[in-house]
Amino acid sequence: MQSKSMTLKQIGEHFGVTFQAAALMIQRAIADIPRGSTIELVAVELDKLDSIERECLAIMQRPHPVVAASGRIVTRVVEIGGKLQGVELVDDSITLAAMDRLLKVSTQRARLLGLNAPTNVRLEVVNYDTDAIDAEFEEFKQRALDIGLGDSTGVLDEP
Repeated sequence: MQSKSMTLKQIGEHFGVTFQAAALMIQRAIADIPRGSTIELVAVELDKLDSIERECLAIMQRPHPVVAASGRIVTRVVEIGGKLQGVELVDDSITLAAMDRLLKVSTQRARLLGLNAPTNVRLEVVNYDTDAIDAEFEEFKQRALDIGLGDSTGVLDEP
């Protein structure tokens, strides 16, 4: 029932239980599936993704005119062959939304098939020797005095 995109509420109603109980039933059923059957589960999920992808492609290929709040299709007047004609404005937002959905389908398919490269993380640890830093700072103060930058007390003495 879940592979046919039924909601937990619908599944619960079918069995006469709450949607929470239906979710637990599904979890137990999945846990009882032998690992060899996961290939079949992946195939079912891929079929659903293929169906979504086909519908998104169909949406992208259909014309989507801009519709005003009044419900009328928005047109603009253009000159074609010396005559003024009304041409429907195209609403690209619907096509772009379908494209976004296709990207989500592709991302889900890649996850399902394990196509994503593992993320490499590099951790760099830097340890500072505070005694060495203090000694370097004292050397800096002395050099400032040696080249005549004046009294190093005040700002240079602050922590």
